[in-house]
Amino acid sequence: MATNDIEYDYLLQPTHMECFSLSILESLAANIPVITTPVGGNKEVITHGENGYLFKIEDVNSLSVLLKSVIKGEMNILGNTRNLVELKFSIDAMVNNHFQLLK
Repeated sequence: MATNDIEYDYLLQPTHMECFSLSILESLAANIPVITTPVGGNKEVITHGENGYLFKIEDVNSLSVLLKSVIKGEMNILGNTRNLVELKFSIDAMVNNHFQLLK
């Protein structure tokens, strides 16, 4: 099977520390919702219930409940997760933001 034939439902990234995760942006750009912790840049990118889900660091019980709900289809993301990346985290947006800092 070619790698482009693989489909994913969610990215699970149970990180304790993160500056800004490129893998989260790549997942959202591929319209794959993210399940992660609210650390570092994750809070800038993931809005709980809109383009993914956030759970507290080391809260295994919360993660377990969240994963069960997602797997059972009780919680899901229906919108296009790519829009956020295109609007806020594209190269054009980055360049414009840097120019704004210089003004």
